[in-house]
Amino acid sequence: MIGPKVSIDCDKIIDWHSFHEELSRPEQYDAVIECAAFANWRWLEKGEPAVLAISFWN
Repeated sequence: MIGPKVSIDCDKIIDWHSFHEELSRPEQYDAVIECAAFANWRWLEKGEPAVLAISFWN
């Protein structure tokens, strides 16, 4: 299983607000969550702890 590929234009990210604005496009937001979940699942499958955390704090 291969998760979705996410392309982010980092040239547009200059501060906290622009970071969230760039990731606010729904397809990227969903893909980042799915990729993090997949990566953590692979670690858990090996008996290791999850390594990625996503904060939804505003």
